[in-house]
Amino acid sequence: MILHILLIAVILTSMCFPPAHADSYEAQPGPVTFASRPASQDEAIDQLKQILQGDYAYWTGSEDKPLTIRQIGTLQRNPAITGGQAVLLGVLALTIDHAHGFIDRLSFDSIAQLAQGATITVNTNPDLASNSNFAETPTFTFRNVLKNYKKLFDNLASNTGPNGFKLWGNNSGPTISGLQQGPTGDCYWIAAVEAVVEKHPEYIAQAIKQVSPNQYELKFRGLDEPITVTLTHGAMAQLNLDPHDGCWLTVLALGEARIRDSSNDVVQFWKETPLGVVAHSGSQRQVLECLTGQRYQVLNPEKFSRGVISMMLAKATADSMPVGLGTGDHCLSLLDYKPETQTLTILNPWGTSDTYQIEGTSLQYQINNGIFQIALSDACQAFDNLVIPTAIAQQ
Repeated sequence: MILHILLIAVILTSMCFPPAHADSYEAQPGPVTFASRPASQDEAIDQLKQILQGDYAYWTGSEDKPLTIRQIGTLQRNPAITGGQAVLLGVLALTIDHAHGFIDRLSFDSIAQLAQGATITVNTNPDLASNSNFAETPTFTFRNVLKNYKKLFDNLASNTGPNGFKLWGNNSGPTISGLQQGPTGDCYWIAAVEAVVEKHPEYIAQAIKQVSPNQYELKFRGLDEPITVTLTHGAMAQLNLDPHDGCWLTVLALGEARIRDSSNDVVQFWKETPLGVVAHSGSQRQVLECLTGQRYQVLNPEKFSRGVISMMLAKATADSMPVGLGTGDHCLSLLDYKPETQTLTILNPWGTSDTYQIEGTSLQYQINNGIFQIALSDACQAFDNLVIPTAIAQQ
């Protein structure tokens, strides 16, 4: 009888506590999550505290072990991860992605400080330098985890209905409302999607077919074979920091990640989380070709006369063709071009309303919800690449 009681005690203990950490430990869901978004910062802090205390050891095997980017990605792909647990993991994925590949893990104490609203500085790992195109720095500063937890929870909750995720939110199709770049380097992708949504939203509406509550088939105009993706709370909770009117943007991002995952020039680090590679230096040209089915070229405006650039932009505008622009470090999209005044209307994927200084120049513009106007002469000086349909460039 005593042996039976001891055996039952051992079984119950193993069910209540995660196994001891080993190198091969598989991250697993913990028992604590929240279905309702926090109504205040204090409530957000309380939720984060409970999730960390109740779940962290399940994720890593021990509170003494750091949480790695690989473990975060494993959990994000798990459909059992929902609500507040998924949001915290999404925030941490954003946080580590923002470190440009120099940090691949955070300790329990570091995450606990960030969950209280603190700003912390973490030493970078020089062994990870090959993961990044940025100059190596000895430390990296982390912040905004608490604020982003609340924002991303609002996003997740507002786009989740009784029958699963809302594809278009309260709209009948994709819009650029709320389509903003977050803290990671996905400007190439957001700008390209914005360009297509602005000119041909039907391209995206026709590309996405929901085949089950959480599964979607993507038939891109520029790809021969469809892509099937499964959307989890963990992936949905990671993308950007503002509601984007449904889950369609995350579904597209998972498709983009699948395309980039197959690329030989993407290191494993960026493949660990569902949307990791989308946050790391992709190609605006590739995305425009994929979404439109048209061939594109990347031109340097300074190598052409202003008259030729003006004719190309006018033709693209008249034909409602999406066009991208870039500075080398940042990507934007063309909304309109007026040949009579030689004025471009441009959308910055930041989506902010403030002063924007174009990278590498002294040119400054007041932007309103990401939109500003610039003279063609200044644009040719400011932007070192113009992503335009090949058919127009060759005319």
